[in-house]
Amino acid sequence: MFCLKWVNTLLIGKTEKLPFGEEPEGPIMDMPDLVMRKIMENVDFITMLKLRKVCHAFRNFIDDTKLDNELKKVNIKVTPSSIYAFFNFASAPWKSANFYYIRYGNHCLLKVKEGRIEKAKLIKNQDLVDVFFIDFGFIFRNQSKQLEKMNIETSSSDWYIPNHYDRDVMNSHRATYSIYGCCTCTRPLTYTFEAEKHLKKINKKYKLQPTADKFHDRFDCIVKSRESLISIQKLDMRVLRPSYF
Repeated sequence: MFCLKWVNTLLIGKTEKLPFGEEPEGPIMDMPDLVMRKIMENVDFITMLKLRKVCHAFRNFIDDTKLDNELKKVNIKVTPSSIYAFFNFASAPWKSANFYYIRYGNHCLLKVKEGRIEKAKLIKNQDLVDVFFIDFGFIFRNQSKQLEKMNIETSSSDWYIPNHYDRDVMNSHRATYSIYGCCTCTRPLTYTFEAEKHLKKINKKYKLQPTADKFHDRFDCIVKSRESLISIQKLDMRVLRPSYF
């Protein structure tokens, strides 16, 4: 067992942000390569994602060694203002790790669910497509074992299911407004229908095409940069006709 001091991560948990170049690269990174591999063989998918954000040394080690993540199925849904990603693994095929990225004005709401564990946060001033590929671009670049299935589909309509976001996160980051020069906080979103209405209102101007184009451009660049093709037993990609955008 080993301990690490988590630093800034986009995924889950409270973190401490340190200046660039001051990320701790502690004694664990001085361990022999074989020992590091054995340690990494015993961490789960979520932990691996978090470890990449601890320091540059961890990120480079994970990317260069192309560790087996036991990933078997990938299901991604892209809408004008959201990306929903579901991952299944060989070690636990009956459950999935679910990631929900929802546009929140100029920010991105992120919720992660793995079994009964749920974490959520707001990532400020970042586009949801950028956040998604920061988290998962390395998976598509480094996947070495065959995937049983990959499904990527688009929809011209947004839908906001209550368990895909966290109202408390939304309430804690809602903007203040001014009445006669006085700064007043907005009323909290108490009910799910209020949160859904609020998301629809702030995201109504966004269309599918810019989001879908950016997603597929990023995905294509990653696939083309690989030394070999991703091995997929069953690939299903659904793209809407231009008339639906």
